Amino acid sequence: MYNGTISGSFKNALDWLKLLGDRNPPYLTDKVVGLISTAGGMQGLQAVNTMEFVVRALRGSAVPLVMPIAQAWKAFDKQGVAQDAQLTEQLHALGREVARGSCQFALQRPTKADAAKAETKITPLSDEEAKIA
Repeated sequence: MYNGTISGSFKNALDWLKLLGDRNPPYLTDKVVGLISTAGGMQGLQAVNTMEFVVRALRGSAVPLVMPIAQAWKAFDKQGVAQDAQLTEQLHALGREVARGSCQFALQRPTKADAAKAETKITPLSDEEAKIA
C-alpha cells in the first residue's frame, strides 16, 4: 500500500495483465481471486477496495472475505511467517474461500459463454462518440 491505495509498482504489474487480453477467455475471466493488502498503518482496506475494482475490470471474481493486514512489519517474521495464530487462521480461511469459489466455477462456468454472447451485442463507440462521452 502506498498513499492510501496500491503502489505504482503494483499498478505497473497489473498493466502487464493486458497481455492476457488475447486469451480465450480473456484476462481473469472465471478466475477466483483472494485479496490481501499489507500496510504500515491501519488503512489497508483502501487498497483492497482498489484491487477489487481491478479484479472486476479484468473479469475476475473476488471472494467476499478480504485480508487488510495492518502494521505488516509486525505481523510477519523475516521468513514471512505470521506471528499470530489468529492471523494464520484468517489467511487459511481466505485460502479456503478461494478454493471453494474455484470449485463452484469449475462445476459451472457462469461467464465464458455468457460474456462472449454479450460482447457480440456491444457496438463500440466511434471516435466522435468517445469524445462526447
